[in-house]
Amino acid sequence: KNTFDIVDQRLGNKERMTVAVPGGTRDVDVPRLMRRNPSLTDAQVLKIARLGVTLEAQMGWPVDVECAYAHSALYLLQCRPITTLRDGSDSSHDQMPEARRQGLVIERSS
Repeated sequence: KNTFDIVDQRLGNKERMTVAVPGGTRDVDVPRLMRRNPSLTDAQVLKIARLGVTLEAQMGWPVDVECAYAHSALYLLQCRPITTLRDGSDSSHDQMPEARRQGLVIERSS
């Protein structure tokens, strides 16, 4: 967390993927040559890690984040406290401003 070193990488065999089509999305087979490729680059992983550390510092507690990339833009889809680390008596996460709960464009590369 402090060094942002990637210490482990596990590649799964991806068989299905969701693709955009006119009017929505569709699930299709992943082309055989892409099945063992990483879903994210190391640079993308590090951007998400840095975002998580920044959000933890701003919120004041560990966070569970959900992100997505669209082209070169990183989107924060959801950020919430990691509830499994709490004993249930802390309700400070309920005071998180609504703006922080909404998806935002975090970074756009040129």
